[in-house]
Amino acid sequence: KGRGNYLCHYHLERLQGDDRALKSRTEVAQLRQIQVFAGVTKTGDRADLAQIPEDADIWQRVTSTRENCLGQECPRIRDCFVVKARRQAQEADIVVVNHALFMADLVLREEGVTDLLPEVDTVVFDEAHQLPDTATRFLGSSVSTHQLLDFARALEAAGLAKWSDVGRQVETAARELRLACAALEHLPGRKATFEAIPEPETFDAALAQLRQVLEAATRALTQVAEKHPDLATVARQGADLCLKLGRWSLPARHGHADEGWGEDVNSPADELIAALVTQEAPAWSGPAVRWVEQGQHHVRLHAAPLSVAQAFSRYRKGGQAWVLTSATLSVQGDFGHFTRQLGLSDARTGRWESPFDYPSQGLLFVPQGMPEPQSPQFMQRFVDNLLPLLEVNPGGALVLCTTLRAVERVAQLLGEAFEQAGHEW
Repeated sequence: KGRGNYLCHYHLERLQGDDRALKSRTEVAQLRQIQVFAGVTKTGDRADLAQIPEDADIWQRVTSTRENCLGQECPRIRDCFVVKARRQAQEADIVVVNHALFMADLVLREEGVTDLLPEVDTVVFDEAHQLPDTATRFLGSSVSTHQLLDFARALEAAGLAKWSDVGRQVETAARELRLACAALEHLPGRKATFEAIPEPETFDAALAQLRQVLEAATRALTQVAEKHPDLATVARQGADLCLKLGRWSLPARHGHADEGWGEDVNSPADELIAALVTQEAPAWSGPAVRWVEQGQHHVRLHAAPLSVAQAFSRYRKGGQAWVLTSATLSVQGDFGHFTRQLGLSDARTGRWESPFDYPSQGLLFVPQGMPEPQSPQFMQRFVDNLLPLLEVNPGGALVLCTTLRAVERVAQLLGEAFEQAGHEW
């Protein structure tokens, strides 16, 4: 799993020492649970602490990211759960990872940063139809106002009055960008491409102000980065955000010129940031698409290549076998669409029908007159239709749901129905 799945001792200790960081009584209780968990867990895998929801905001503050990890400078490096997990992977004969971690490893190798995963002779991709989307996500980039606010909080955590002021400026600029995207609320999916953003002048002005404040903060940080590992980490975080926002802003609207790094380098700090920008060239070239997405409490700027074929195809090492398998790779027996998406022009393909005798052993039932899935009556009607099928098949069934909330609701309704009907299932 990626590092975001593992508890970070260092960031947990920092959160414990920051009284202002907890936003509610719920988070106070969650922090206590995490503290207890940290003392007993062998793996640090947050999936083992099911009492705290996966999407709870507190997880972002007790786990590390590539940008805010102190690496070898960390005082808790010997206890690091991520390091232990990677060491185990390096010693294993077979390693099971998700597509996201595999792509993260490829991108880091391409940048010459580090290897997350060990060298292998064979890679087997299950559910390979998801690879084009995963590759597009990893070869692109995104910046959210969440990340910007985290950066602002990290500045304030530096403790000096000057950094608190700088952090508040970044926070204000990030919130102004979110306000500039308010019109997305009325668009399908609450998103729009760069060319179709409502009120573009307001958006462009807010983005330009954010970039200016962010770049000034990063310049100031680079001048003191050597004084403490935390400051160096926040400086890298700022440079990374500057880089992503700079890429996202180009080309500018209507062909206007855009100020970029490297044209006005006049201090050691500028040189350091410019060096970071020029070293981290994008992992893809060619046409790209940019879009803005509005969430409940944040705005996210995305950029992605229109094609990942060229970048993805060059990742396979000579002599390394890739086996890609899925139920949905071909269209009427033709794999061309899939192989073109990933640039796998020389791939050998094969298709085998299932040995299961569907016509004689399977039955499809489609209930009539069901309400729409978003209707308040849907779950009850669904269970009403399901119960007779379970009774015919003495309770042996697998019910698939699209959300955890639906799982809980269906389980509750089935429990009530079983009790009423006298079934001990």
